[in-house]
Amino acid sequence: MNNKVLYSLLAIIVLVAGAATGVILVQQNQTNAPKATVPDGIATIQLDPATKLDLSVGDTFSVDIPFTTSGIAISGATVKLEYQYDSSSSQPPIAVTDVVPNTSLVNDHQWRYTTTDYSASNGTATISIIAIDTSIDGYTASGDTNLATINFIVRSAGTVALSFDLTETKITAKSTGDDLLAPPANPAGTYSSTSTSNDDNVTPTP
Repeated sequence: MNNKVLYSLLAIIVLVAGAATGVILVQQNQTNAPKATVPDGIATIQLDPATKLDLSVGDTFSVDIPFTTSGIAISGATVKLEYQYDSSSSQPPIAVTDVVPNTSLVNDHQWRYTTTDYSASNGTATISIIAIDTSIDGYTASGDTNLATINFIVRSAGTVALSFDLTETKITAKSTGDDLLAPPANPAGTYSSTSTSNDDNVTPTP
């Protein structure tokens, strides 16, 4: 066998081995990649109340974010909510004034809130919350636990529909780091206001 044939065979072997290695690495990356909400997840999350349709300009109201873990210890939760509004407006008709962590989680269960953000631009409003349980055993609860409270104010007439980002929203198991969250219903919350303010409903004194 001459050298040219030998070199050709070696080159083919190297190419085949490289391709096989590439396929294995891709499969491993897909396996290890962070997973979004899972269809068979046991944890749940929602908005409460899910609807408010009788709001007026100037009204303020609050929406809780209760979650459940079905008794499994978790290490934290990440929530991303979004809603759309008219991009020609400087602000959404129903805007967030602040996002308040559940103080009982902070005080009694050693939770740390690293993110409680709200932003609105170009027709999209985003609410982001990242909360981590710092205890050794993780957080366990069989019933509803309020993660945080979103406070809103009605600026003008309109309707907003809040939806969970199914990729970013997660509840993480303490033991494995896996996402336990079943896909929440979307839109998770719908809130509507009229153009009439509360002051307009007051009958003037003669």
